Amino acid sequence: MSKLDDIRLDLAQDFGLSTELTNITQQAPNGDLIPSDLHEIRVKTHYWQNKLVPDVNDMIKLEASFSNEDEGIQAITILASTIKSLIELETFRPKMQLELAKEVPTRLSREPILSPSNTAFKNQDEMLHIKWGYVDSISVRGKTTVSEKLFRSVSFRRWQWHGKHIGSPVTLSRMGSVNADWGQITYNLAQDSLQAYEDFPTSIPRMSLSGKLEVDTFATKLAFTE
Repeated sequence: MSKLDDIRLDLAQDFGLSTELTNITQQAPNGDLIPSDLHEIRVKTHYWQNKLVPDVNDMIKLEASFSNEDEGIQAITILASTIKSLIELETFRPKMQLELAKEVPTRLSREPILSPSNTAFKNQDEMLHIKWGYVDSISVRGKTTVSEKLFRSVSFRRWQWHGKHIGSPVTLSRMGSVNADWGQITYNLAQDSLQAYEDFPTSIPRMSLSGKLEVDTFATKLAFTE
């Protein structure tokens, strides 16, 4: 497990805080949504001092943007330190935004260098080279901090499919224990995503409830009917 994931897991176990790691989406000149070269980490919870924050608009959320894993570690370390200093306050609605990217990387279009020995973040970052975005969440069910109540989900998603604009991204996901080998899981999911792109050249796939890919008839009609 990477240092970035270690800090995220500590936040979940010690403070009952969920984290979401994703790439920032941007709009291309033609109006299409595409993954940018920046990442974002969000730390959020509906609970504070064991009290439910009922309004989703009041959900406690701290977030930071960054361009590489080192900056990501710096960002979440700052967020974690902020949370630890505020956790004793009886009434507080912390909202904080950091922009730590020193330089936005120039993302070259090339084949991703994927490996089961990579960290999850490394595999996710590599997929950005071929415009596959991602979402990686460590979530806490309810307000408990018991480890059995933690789970992690990762997704790869794509907004353009063989040159066709689609309203909602094609999304492939996996969910499991926070203690699983997520380098291996993200590698397998990346391979499945690449295979799906080859297997559905003239239609839009979606994940069925059973976890299998099938043709999304409605989305295909919208995307491929001139």
